[in-house]
Order: sequence, then structure tokens, then C-alpha cells
Amino acid sequence: MLSDKAVIHVIDDDGLSRGSLAALLAAAQFNVRTHKSAIAFLTNLPEIEFGCIVTDLYMPCVDGIELIGHLRARGASTPVIVLSGRGDVPIAVKAMRAGAIEFLEKPADADELVAWVRSALVYQNAAPTYVSPG
Repeated sequence: MLSDKAVIHVIDDDGLSRGSLAALLAAAQFNVRTHKSAIAFLTNLPEIEFGCIVTDLYMPCVDGIELIGHLRARGASTPVIVLSGRGDVPIAVKAMRAGAIEFLEKPADADELVAWVRSALVYQNAAPTYVSPG
């Protein structure tokens, strides 16, 4: 099963949100690693395993969209799901244009988030074929 070997990286500067997301994904049988900032995550980038990234949009220093730019500049094709408590259509479009596979508003529906993570793993494993979970 893809989720057995996948690592889901949760990046959020809010500890409560980060912990809640990690608990939700762990309950769905994913291996989860948490990072308190995009910078902390990027520091460990050479060690990134197969999986995907679930990141907050608004974080200090490097936001979720800038994170995607850093990843793509380094040649990383890891799927990214962006979450935000202050989402609107223009920022969602900006995230998608940057390379996010999905933009979800917080609090994200648990089943929808898990479905997108599973879809991201299928996408990464079988690229370029991508199947939307919805």
C-alpha cells in the first residue's frame, strides 16, 4: 500500500493546527512528520522521502506559495496541498499556479483532506497520470 512507505510532511507555524493535522493523518494510517516552518522543512529537504506535503499558506519568513517555489527550483516534484484559514479565489489560483495540487480552507474536511493526500500519493507514484479524488 502506498501509505505504508509514504511520509506526509505537515508544515504549519501554529502548533495546535500542526498537531491536529498530524493526528488526523496518523489516524488515517499515514507516516507523518511535522515541521514548525517552511524553513525548518527546507533545511531537511535532502532527506525527503516519497510522500506529500500539507502546508499552511500564511507563515512567517517563507509562506506556502514561496515554499512551492523553493521546492520546484530545487527540482523536487513532491505534491503539495495548501491549507489556509483566510482563503479567497485569487490566492487559491495563485497557489495552484505555483504548483499546489489543491487548496483547502481551514478547517479542512477530514475526509476530503485524507482523500487528497491519497490522491497525491497516487499522483506521485504514477505521474504524469493524475486522478482527482472528487
